[in-house]
Amino acid sequence: MGYCVIAQVNIDVYRGTIPERTLARIKQILTEEQVNNLYCNNTGISFDTSGNKGIDYDFLDKIKELLQDNKKAESFEIGSSEFVESDGGGYYYNSDD
Repeated sequence: MGYCVIAQVNIDVYRGTIPERTLARIKQILTEEQVNNLYCNNTGISFDTSGNKGIDYDFLDKIKELLQDNKKAESFEIGSSEFVESDGGGYYYNSDD
């Protein structure tokens, strides 16, 4: 039996912007990953994702590479906050990660 993990992910660009072509490719990756509550613009991206007993973040490596290859997004940060299902059916913040 498993438990659900939910993550709220933010990608913030501090200097520069994400060009439309790169943003379209990132949206495609996130659509393929079936994320929820997707919000994108040229200075930031946010979304929710989930998994059973954990979350596979490999797709974030693809996004990181796209941003690193793009010289217009000079400074960016990818952050995630995980919430884990408790025995009572609610969720608690996973501060171990």
